[in-house]
Amino acid sequence: MHLQWGLRWLALASVAGVVALGGEAPAKEKVVGNWLIDERVDAFGDGNRVVAIHSDGRADTVAVRCLRGKASFAIMEDLATYGSDDIVLVKFRAGTGEIIDTVGAPVNNRTLEVLMRPGMLDGLAKARKFAFRITTGLATFDRTYSARANDQVVDLVVKACPATLR
Repeated sequence: MHLQWGLRWLALASVAGVVALGGEAPAKEKVVGNWLIDERVDAFGDGNRVVAIHSDGRADTVAVRCLRGKASFAIMEDLATYGSDDIVLVKFRAGTGEIIDTVGAPVNNRTLEVLMRPGMLDGLAKARKFAFRITTGLATFDRTYSARANDQVVDLVVKACPATLR
C-alpha cells in the first residue's frame, strides 16, 4: 500500500515540470489532504510559486497553482490531445455550486491551462468534489475530482498570489 502511494506521488511530482515552468529555487514539498504541494521562490524574483497536484488515480491529473503572480488550473491528460491553436471552452463547477464559464489554452499536446475566474477558488475551497467540462473543436468531455483539504490548498495559492480573485 505504501509503495503504491509512493509511486503515485512520484508520478504526480514528475508532471510538476510540465505544470510549473521556469527556473525556481529548490522546492519545499508536502502533502495536504490528497494534494501534493510544491512551493518555491521564483529564481527571477517573480514571487512565490505554489503548485498543488491532485489525481483520483486515473490517467488525468489536475493542478491549482500560482505561477509568476497568476493563479490558474492545469489539467494534464493521457488520452486527450490538444493542438497549439485550439480554443478550448471550459465550464467549472464545485459541488452543487454555480457553473462558471472560462477558457483553456494548451500548454502542450497533453496539458491545458485553465483561466481562473472569480468564484472558482472559493468554490473549490468549500467543496469536496469539483468538475470541469472541456469542449474542443472535436469533442466535449468531463473531468470530475474528489479531494480533501481543498480549503488549505486554496489558502496556499492565494497567499502566493494575493491579487487572485477568489
